[in-house]
Amino acid sequence: MRRLFLVLLIAAIALPLHAADKKNQKMVAKYNSLTKTWSSFPAVTIYDVQFCNLDSLLALDVSQNND
Repeated sequence: MRRLFLVLLIAAIALPLHAADKKNQKMVAKYNSLTKTWSSFPAVTIYDVQFCNLDSLLALDVSQNND
């Protein structure tokens, strides 16, 4: 039971660190005048929001056809 907990703990810490490539992301600071706090958001281009990678669309199509 201890090993399972340790593995889950390591996975919970390591996966988010691996998923985000922080070198390529430019963060933009925004001020919220209602709460009087600053927040940082990643700068995203319109192209990144509108378009999806072809590989992910093909993977989605394969998974829908299998169900």
